[in-house]
Amino acid sequence: MRKIIAALISGILFSNTIFAQTWKPVNQTGTSFILYGMSFPPGQNSIGYACGMKYTYDAEGVIVKTTDGGDNWTKIWPQSGQINGLEGIWFINDKLGFAGGWNNYFIRTTDGGLTWTQVSCGSNVWYYEDVVFRDNLNGVVAAAMNGASDQCIFITSDGGNTWVPATSGTNVNIMRMAYADDNTLFGVGMAGKVYKSTDKGHNWSISASLGPILTGIDFATGKFGIIGAEEHMYVTTDGGLTWKMHNAAYEFLFGCKAFDDGTAYWAGDDNIYKTTDFGNTIQLDYQGPIGETTFYRVRSTPNGNLFACGSGGTILKKSAPLSANFTASPTTICRYGSVAFTDLSLGNVVSWSWSFEGGTPSTSTEQNPVITYQEVGTFDVTLTVYGSVGSNTLTINDMITVEECVGVEKTEIPEIRVFPNPAGDYLNISIRFKQGEEYKLTIQNLTEQILRTINGVGSGKEKTVQVNVSDLPEGNYLLTAGTATGNRIHHKFVVVR
Repeated sequence: MRKIIAALISGILFSNTIFAQTWKPVNQTGTSFILYGMSFPPGQNSIGYACGMKYTYDAEGVIVKTTDGGDNWTKIWPQSGQINGLEGIWFINDKLGFAGGWNNYFIRTTDGGLTWTQVSCGSNVWYYEDVVFRDNLNGVVAAAMNGASDQCIFITSDGGNTWVPATSGTNVNIMRMAYADDNTLFGVGMAGKVYKSTDKGHNWSISASLGPILTGIDFATGKFGIIGAEEHMYVTTDGGLTWKMHNAAYEFLFGCKAFDDGTAYWAGDDNIYKTTDFGNTIQLDYQGPIGETTFYRVRSTPNGNLFACGSGGTILKKSAPLSANFTASPTTICRYGSVAFTDLSLGNVVSWSWSFEGGTPSTSTEQNPVITYQEVGTFDVTLTVYGSVGSNTLTINDMITVEECVGVEKTEIPEIRVFPNPAGDYLNISIRFKQGEEYKLTIQNLTEQILRTINGVGSGKEKTVQVNVSDLPEGNYLLTAGTATGNRIHHKFVVVR
């Protein structure tokens, strides 16, 4: 069977508009302060936060927020009076976030930035410089310390409820940090050295000495990472064992963002640089007016949009070109089984049009539909995404294989119900499996990350399983009920608060 992926660009008249994407100022940023930090909660494209302060040294601070995909930002904190300057911010989900700055000022929100409270992170801290989380539980914070012997990294393994200082190796100034994998972190700073931890940040050692002041770092995978420095850009493709150097103009490159396809960005004084081939070649991607803006962060959203923030309250946005893409789970099923399709398209998509050969229904305008197949065979799937200008189409031939599955009853899983839907803190799952039939329930987000797994044995009667979803961010989720014979049924549900 052939597996041919054909990407068709609809509307030749729009092709230049679709693909000639550039960095452009957003409509409004909500502040004229220097924006040092930026964060977009995972799994969505609309909400983002940025933080900063009025001047470069111990000045009043600000937090701004966007709810429309970064086009418009408004000040949300402080609501009145003044706060200490902020340099780092990170949101674990759409509700829970942290920000840190000057005078041991470390704050937390549990309501999406409506209110913030000061919490204890480190002691004897002059100012916090960076906040980074790997997942819902594990995160690290870097700080400049008042004491020369103080460890400047603080670690949490419980979602920020408690923090402990690093054990060794960080009694230096570490300005920026990045996770390379679940256990490995890298940090850079004023000493021109690359620091590495392989135990989630507790113990650190010098892994490279590159010379100049190192001001930014990011890793896309355990192997591919980049560093920004004074007048230089560095790239590794072997997990930091070696670093390739590229020269830049006289500027400090603070903002770094790397992607696993070999694309990466460095942002600094006026300019933004880009590689698309794992750092073999680097080109200028944006050239701003001389002396106007220093960029401190580069961030992205799942739909491929890029953002750079910096001095003067500047925020630039680079919209991703429309690019249809999707996955299916599973791709081989028994007759009368169902398939969950997940949209992975890039760009500012405003609507979706699906076509399912052999499927029921045969078309859909949902972003992430679930389709049933009642006939045996191999079937194509087509998705067209539409933006404000133009469209893009992807067809995957023979994507879904439907088999007769001799010996497997059509009614092996006669029904699955979830309630309430939308759910709040708890989700009830009503299921019925044959007596003695082993089954597994899984809950996934739209990036196919498994969040819950429940195993059981059927009794032949309807049974209700209650699942605590109070820790899940608001959004769409997929519930899959599967049996040992390989038959699976999917059901979508929504979490709201």
